[in-house]
Amino acid sequence: MEIEYLGIKMDVVFSFDRQESQTQDYAGSADSVEINEIKIKDLDVYDLFSSNQLTEIEDIIIKQFKYAHYE
Repeated sequence: MEIEYLGIKMDVVFSFDRQESQTQDYAGSADSVEINEIKIKDLDVYDLFSSNQLTEIEDIIIKQFKYAHYE
């Protein structure tokens, strides 16, 4: 998926786990993303991001993914 973060366009390879609903015996879970690669012009830059930045990128992905697939 192509996203823009800090004004930079990048391609992110990720896996997406859809939320699970709460039941009487299970608290449920939120949508989650696991990032495998972040590429800018074919260069993998994943290791250059802090954990806070990766969380921000995951949030962007979740919002875009949900908008594209749930709506």
